[in-house]
Amino acid sequence: GYLIASKTAKEIVEELCPKSQIEYFPFTLYNHKGRVHSSDYFFINPIGGLDCLNEKASGVVYNNDGDVRSIKELILDPEKIKTAPHLFRIAQDRIKYVISKQLGETFAQRGVTNIRGTPLRVEA
Repeated sequence: GYLIASKTAKEIVEELCPKSQIEYFPFTLYNHKGRVHSSDYFFINPIGGLDCLNEKASGVVYNNDGDVRSIKELILDPEKIKTAPHLFRIAQDRIKYVISKQLGETFAQRGVTNIRGTPLRVEA
């Protein structure tokens, strides 16, 4: 549930998401011998969540308290993501991160590796 990234990845997110509310927490990565491996890593935490799902197509089920009980499949609503930032969490499932195609391509172009994802369907 954490987005851990290199300094380069953090800088790309800052560049492409200048108006987004995102926290960046630096940390030091130690090797198995307890020595500092790198101090250039960050937890990246987009604040809040974006209501971006087509709830009917996604099969969102709520419990009696109004909390999400289950989601069959994450399907984005094209109207809800028109002005979405390049990085955000899904309001109905905040453990999930969504990155735009542009952000993913920029990571690849600048040599950021180890970011994996699953393309999401967009359906009205």
